[in-house]
Amino acid sequence: MLEGIDGSGKTTIAQLLSRKLEEQGIPNIITAEPRYQEYKEILAQLDPSEKTTPYIEALLFAADRLKHAEKVIIPSIKEGRVVICDRYYFSSLAYQGAQGVPLAWIYELNKYVPRPDIAFYLDIEPEEGLRRVGKSRDKRTKFEKLELLKKAREIYRTLSSSGELILIDVMNKSPDQIVREILDVLRKRSLLNV
Repeated sequence: MLEGIDGSGKTTIAQLLSRKLEEQGIPNIITAEPRYQEYKEILAQLDPSEKTTPYIEALLFAADRLKHAEKVIIPSIKEGRVVICDRYYFSSLAYQGAQGVPLAWIYELNKYVPRPDIAFYLDIEPEEGLRRVGKSRDKRTKFEKLELLKKAREIYRTLSSSGELILIDVMNKSPDQIVREILDVLRKRSLLNV
């Protein structure tokens, strides 16, 4: 699982990691969240000014995630593939948590999805993340606001300190360097024989 604030390079790293695994003959799949259009459409219609919106977001992301686990993640694992997921329940903890939703409640919503063998947090300064996002997109999403990203980063860093995520500093590193670090961790933890 790859986590991080917007602009941290998750998608780029997922693609490069997938290629490196394929070169080693390790079957894998890249997937991402949110996954299903029906949930994305409801999310897009929510009024960000309403107090309940972050709670509804957490519910919708959890529903999308449960379907994603059932339809993609679990079957892929049963087929012997490594699942590289761009965002998972840690994103709900970070982003909805940053908007005041209790983390315990978010954990409870996500208790029926599989826990990852390992999850990486790609750490970047929020200002740099927004700079990168600005280069790649015409319009920012509601989650791409500096204050929200700062709070989300704090939660991600706390999750890393507690051992739920492995922090990888991505500032001033090439994608190749970042993937090498990830592969080194996977080897050291005996999660890959590469």
